[in-house]
Amino acid sequence: MAVMGSSPDSLWLYTRDMGWLWTSQSRYPYLYRAQDHTWIYYKRGSRNPQLFYNTRTRKWERRW
Repeated sequence: MAVMGSSPDSLWLYTRDMGWLWTSQSRYPYLYRAQDHTWIYYKRGSRNPQLFYNTRTRKWERRW
């Protein structure tokens, strides 16, 4: 994961499977996923798999 263009209140992250993600203190746990221009919601505390709710498709996505 790479971190780029970060400031105290906003953050860009890069992951191989989801591409570029953006969030901020006021938006988290929502993340903007640049590759498909959609907002995803990270279910805090989820692990193996991590759960993300896609607000466009209205479906949960799992990431290991």
